[in-house]
Amino acid sequence: MKNTIIWFLLTAVISFAIYAAYQTHNMKTSGQMTQTMQRHMQPAVTPKPVERSFDMAQIAYGKKAYQEYCAKCHGLNGEGAVNWRQQRPDGKYPAPPLNGTGHAWHHPLPMLQNVIKNSRQGSEMPAWKDTLNDAEIDAIIAWFQSQWPDEVYMAWDKMKKKAH
Repeated sequence: MKNTIIWFLLTAVISFAIYAAYQTHNMKTSGQMTQTMQRHMQPAVTPKPVERSFDMAQIAYGKKAYQEYCAKCHGLNGEGAVNWRQQRPDGKYPAPPLNGTGHAWHHPLPMLQNVIKNSRQGSEMPAWKDTLNDAEIDAIIAWFQSQWPDEVYMAWDKMKKKAH
């Protein structure tokens, strides 16, 4: 009787080991194991989004100023001209998006301020230095940055911090 119990337990352990090996093989070939391991290796806490450096009153004022001065070329929501990457026959480029889908987020704040004030060579952008003051320019920038997805703003903020 003792030998029968030992034989039964040994068979059960071997059967379980074979089954576990088979399941592991299936998970490896289906990619489930990698997905399962990645899911369990993810940090438990997602990083907190970067606090944006402007307030709601500034954004509201910036939206109003943007609509008045910028929307004609850059679109009501900062979507930019349809073919903004295509150079026109006169050598100039149409207005790019400012909503986070263009390249504005690649530029530091002083450059964004300068382009609005003084224009940019090769663009149709007018110089606004005689029309907009620094606070209005900063409010416009705050408004279009408020349109950026968190990932875009975080990348811009990270770049800004590296420059200092």
